[in-house]
Amino acid sequence: MVALALLIIPVILAQTLLELSPAQQILVSVIDWGIWIAFFLEFFLKLTAEEKKLKWLRDNWFDSLVSIIIIISPILENAETIFSVVPGLRLLRLGRIARLSRLLRFLRLFVLGGKIKHTWKRINLKIYVVFFFVLGIGFAASFIATGFEYSSTDTTWISLFVSVFGVFYSVLISFFVVHIWGKFNDIGGEIGKQVNSLRNVYILTRQLPHAAELSKFPSMLVEYVNCVIDTLWTKKTAHQSINDKFMRLVNFFDDIRVSSKTDEIVINNIFEELRISSGSQTNLINLSQDKTPKILWILLLLLSIVLVGSFIFLGFQNQLLATTLITLVSVVTGLVVTLIFDIDTPFQAGFWNISSQPYLDLKEFVEK
Repeated sequence: MVALALLIIPVILAQTLLELSPAQQILVSVIDWGIWIAFFLEFFLKLTAEEKKLKWLRDNWFDSLVSIIIIISPILENAETIFSVVPGLRLLRLGRIARLSRLLRFLRLFVLGGKIKHTWKRINLKIYVVFFFVLGIGFAASFIATGFEYSSTDTTWISLFVSVFGVFYSVLISFFVVHIWGKFNDIGGEIGKQVNSLRNVYILTRQLPHAAELSKFPSMLVEYVNCVIDTLWTKKTAHQSINDKFMRLVNFFDDIRVSSKTDEIVINNIFEELRISSGSQTNLINLSQDKTPKILWILLLLLSIVLVGSFIFLGFQNQLLATTLITLVSVVTGLVVTLIFDIDTPFQAGFWNISSQPYLDLKEFVEK
C-alpha cells in the first residue's frame, strides 16, 4: 500500500502538468483505477477481518475517514456529471471533492508510514522505495517520449549513445554484483564454519570428566550465541561484546585440569576448534562492517536514471509502445538496483538476507 501511495505521485503529476493524448489518458486512468481498487480491497478486507467492526472504525477513525473518501471519489465524479443541471447540487462542488480525494492518497501514505514507523526496519522499506523510485522515473518519463522528432542522423547518434551507455552501465552493475554477492556468500560461509566449530567444542566437552566446572559451559555458550545475534541482527550490542563473550569461552578451558593423555588430546582439539571459530568470528565482524560507500549508491542511482531517461529521446511515435518499453526498462533497472541494495545489507530484512537460524539451531541443540 505504501508503494501504491507512492505510485500515485507520477500519476497526479502527469494529470496536472502534462497535456495528455487520448492514449496517455487511458493509461493514466487504468493505473488510477488499479490504485483505487487496491485501496478499496485493503479497507474492505480489514473491515471484514474485524469482529467488532464499529469499534475498529472508531479506533481508526482518521484512517477510515480518509479511506472512505478515497473509495467514494469515483461516485462523486459521476454524481457531478449527472446532477450538474441541478443548481442546488452545483454548490456541493463534487468534482473538487473528488479531485481532493486523489490528494488524500498522499495523506494515506503518511498514515501508513506512521503505522510502520516502528517496524520499517523489519521489512526494510528502503528497498521498496528504491525500486519504485526508479520505476516512477521511467513511467513518468514515458509520457514525454513521444514529443520529440529528429532527423535520421540524430536518431542514429542517440541510439549509439544508448547502446554505449548501456554497455558501460552493465559493466558497472556486474562489478557491484560480483563484489557484494561475494561478500554475501562469504558471510554465510563464515557463519556456518563458526557454528560447526562451536558445536564441535560442545561435543568435545562431553568427552571430558564430568567436573563441576564443566556444567557452566553450556550457559556461557548460549550467552555468546545470544550476543552474536543481538550484535549482528538486532544491533543491540557493540561488536566488542562478541569478543568479550568469546574470550570467556577460551579462558574457561584454561582452568580445566586434565588427568590423562586422552583428556589432554580432547583439550587440544577444543582449542583448535576455538581457533577456527575465532578466525570465523573476526572475518564475520569485518564483513558485516564492510558497507558500500554512499557516494557509490548515489552514482548508481544517477546512472540508472540516466539510462532510463535516455530512452525518452529514441523518437517513439506510439504512446503505448513508449510507456510499455520504458516502464519495462525501468522495472529491470529498478530490480537490479534493488538486488544490489538488498544484498548489501545482509542482516536486515529483505528478499535476500542472511538468517540467524544456524545460531538459533546451535542454541537449541545446546539447551536440549
